Amino acid sequence: MECVNLKQQFGDRYKVEFEESYFAQYGPNARTEDPWYMVIRCQRAVQIFPWDQSTLAVSTETETPASWIDALMQIPSIRIHQAGADGFTLLFDVEHFDQVAEIVKPRKRRPKLSEDCRRKLREAGIKYQFTHGSHDSKRPRRRAS
Repeated sequence: MECVNLKQQFGDRYKVEFEESYFAQYGPNARTEDPWYMVIRCQRAVQIFPWDQSTLAVSTETETPASWIDALMQIPSIRIHQAGADGFTLLFDVEHFDQVAEIVKPRKRRPKLSEDCRRKLREAGIKYQFTHGSHDSKRPRRRAS
């Protein structure tokens, strides 16, 4: 069964990681792209993760203020899957991701530098780069005593 691939859909804006069980499943040096193990960690909730082909889930902790849960419950497609002493698991449709993200604050990716910005940084650092050998090649090198 397929699921929402967080990296493909949201990886350009948000940090997509693999959950801990990914490495238990595939080994410590795994490079397998398995979307079922992808998560987006958030500031206000534990994480967002795939549920099925068109649904995502957001899990919260016990410390999550009721105001955030109330705000999430105002989103049209959101529904409670699990409510327990250790937090909530809420399901929502992928098309409402931006509304959920506005509330739970997923961790964003750093913006990539444009080619023009990279060129300017390289040019600015040229005079501080290391050179080969001694600056004064006519004088022999001596060890400081």
